[in-house]
Order: sequence, then C-alpha cells, then structure tokens
Amino acid sequence: MSDEDYAGYTPIMDEDEVADFAQANGFKLTEVTDFLAPDEAFAILGDNTPEYMAEFMKTHGIDSLFYEYDYLDETDAYVFPMDDDVTEGMEPEVADAVNKAFDDWNNEVDETDFSSPALLYFYAIYEGRVFGIEMWNPDFEKYLEDDPILTCLCQCLGSLNLPDSDD
Repeated sequence: MSDEDYAGYTPIMDEDEVADFAQANGFKLTEVTDFLAPDEAFAILGDNTPEYMAEFMKTHGIDSLFYEYDYLDETDAYVFPMDDDVTEGMEPEVADAVNKAFDDWNNEVDETDFSSPALLYFYAIYEGRVFGIEMWNPDFEKYLEDDPILTCLCQCLGSLNLPDSDD
C-alpha cells in the first residue's frame, strides 16, 4: 500500500475514539471481525478521513457504521537473506550490505510488538456496495506501504555509496 494507492493517510483511532466518533455523529456502531468480500468490493471514500466518511453517511442517510481492526502477522514482516543464486554477479560489498540490512530489519521485527492493530477500517453499505476508509497505525507504516523486502531493499540501496556506472 502506498499513498498513490489511497487518497490519504489517516492515523488509526483507538476503540474509545471510534465510539466517540460514532456517538458524535449519531451512528449505530457495529464491530466486524472478518470482512470476507474481495478488495474490489470495498471502495475507499474521498480523502480517506473519518470526517469525509461521516459526511458521506449523513448525505446518503446511512446510520450504521461498521468497523474492523486488522492485525499484522509478524511472519509477514520478515525478509530473508538472499541466497548465492541471487547474489551471484553482485559486487560482494553490495551483497553483504543487502544481507546486513535484511538482518537489521529482521532484528527490528523481532523487537516490534504486533499485538496492536495495524489498520482500522470504517465501512458503510450504500445501494448494496461497501464504502469506507482505512486508517493506519504509524508504528506499522513501513510494513504496510509495500512488500517488506522491497522496502528494505530500497532503504539499503539508497544508503549505499555506489560508484558511478560506466554507461
């Protein structure tokens, strides 16, 4: 997920803030524990903010707000060192730097508490379609933006002092 994929980044709310938001806007609040529809069935609204969600719901006479917390699986955050088949042909210092970056990344994953929710979804149903917003926990942003291996590689390669190519 990236900023290009969604209209905006909104920090996650805790359960008290969710309840306060629903009450302040006169919505009936229902927790969803597992939304089974395909991604295409969920349309992200406007600027992806709770305020926009409230405006949408009020404009269309919707009073039922559904919410769901989503948690990351720690195993999905790990990256694995590249094997010899992948590093063959690479400059040894590049291969070593990438594998060290992977080790550092995995050490950080080991120290991360994955018991907090990574995402919060607000849903509303209008004319048979699900509309909503998505809020991110900033503690997990680097795991949510892209595939962890791609994020780790980009960080690593961006910090390497590579010689200019002869092209």
